[in-house]
Amino acid sequence: MTGKLTQLLARAYDYKASLSEFTDEEKLRIGLHAREIIQRVAGQHQLYKNGLLDESVWLNRLAWTSGFLEYPTIKQWWESEKSQNTASPELIELLDSYENKTNVILTGVDSDA
Repeated sequence: MTGKLTQLLARAYDYKASLSEFTDEEKLRIGLHAREIIQRVAGQHQLYKNGLLDESVWLNRLAWTSGFLEYPTIKQWWESEKSQNTASPELIELLDSYENKTNVILTGVDSDA
């Protein structure tokens, strides 16, 4: 990642941050980054459903991604993203309802979670 993107994501991964604090360009970059994660997890979900991904690996991915969606900026993005048809209704339901969320701590990012 470039230094600018790293700095932007460090700001986005602050539990005190709000998406309204970012410029439109920054919101776009945050959204594209988060969408990349969701699309990767969507692929892993399909692998799991087809018996090609071990259940323990899938549950780890589900827990991590559900926790990732708890960052306020990402949660705000996710509420809008769900209406864009980029994730299946089944995956959206799984991510929104999963209770065993990981408390996501991103290495190198100071956060008061």
